[in-house]
Amino acid sequence: MTARRVAVIGGAACPVGRIQTPVDAPLQALEHEILVPLVIDAMTEAGLPK
Repeated sequence: MTARRVAVIGGAACPVGRIQTPVDAPLQALEHEILVPLVIDAMTEAGLPK
């Protein structure tokens, strides 16, 4: 079996100032809540299905 090299060419960004929460806030934004939509957007831009 021959190994293949694969790359996903796509990008996405989040509006950092709108997502950040103060350190003393009762609820913090979790990494996966921010990153999952960005990964899906990058994959969509690259033309890949979920």
